[in-house]
Amino acid sequence: MKYNPIYQRNMLALTTNNPELAAYITSLQKTETVKIITSKSGHPVPAVMKNGRLTPIHSTFDPIKEGIRYLAIGPKSGYKVIFGFGAGYHILPFLSFKNISSVIVIEKDAALFTSILKLIDLRKILLDPRVRILLDLSPKKIANFFLEHYFPAVFGNLQTLFLRSRYNMERSYFEKIIDSIKEVIGRIADDYTVQAHFGKKWFINTLYNLYTAGETSGTIPPVRSVIITGAGPSLENQIDQIKQL
Repeated sequence: MKYNPIYQRNMLALTTNNPELAAYITSLQKTETVKIITSKSGHPVPAVMKNGRLTPIHSTFDPIKEGIRYLAIGPKSGYKVIFGFGAGYHILPFLSFKNISSVIVIEKDAALFTSILKLIDLRKILLDPRVRILLDLSPKKIANFFLEHYFPAVFGNLQTLFLRSRYNMERSYFEKIIDSIKEVIGRIADDYTVQAHFGKKWFINTLYNLYTAGETSGTIPPVRSVIITGAGPSLENQIDQIKQL
């Protein structure tokens, strides 16, 4: 493979914060044919052939200004979920704000993403530890990601944004992802409501019981196994299995 300094720098940056994705990119055999168009403002814009015509992924006039306009869509804080990566012009403006906790970018076409890595320097995005790229994943895997990584009390409100050109190219895929995220967010919201309702009481009771816990002299006899449960809704579904164990 011919040495490509842009690609090597991008891959090194990607490896810093997302080594699993970097390994996946390295394993790919095929890349998309991408043409670079120079915008009126002098910035590179990737374009791909779709339905027999060359389709630019960003504005061919000024992709920088187009990207900045995304800041007006919602608050400059919280947890951003962006559909479509492109060349990142719509992602970079958010990284200037410290109150933005995370930027999750969902992209379907791994071959296209890899091709752009070879053509445009994306290190400012790839090196930011808040950025996570979910590439070529099923709706179920993306749903599991949010279940494991999104905590409203820590990261703030979740907002979705769309790179319109990429959304139109992969509408069916992104619509399925949106449905899965909505379902997951509903589950997370229900759980968060419970935490908000009981959290203060739990904390107060913990403080009240600290002294007693420190004075206790009880000992637990030797046991071979222990089951630890919480008084959550799933306990009712699992109680029969617990009795058997």
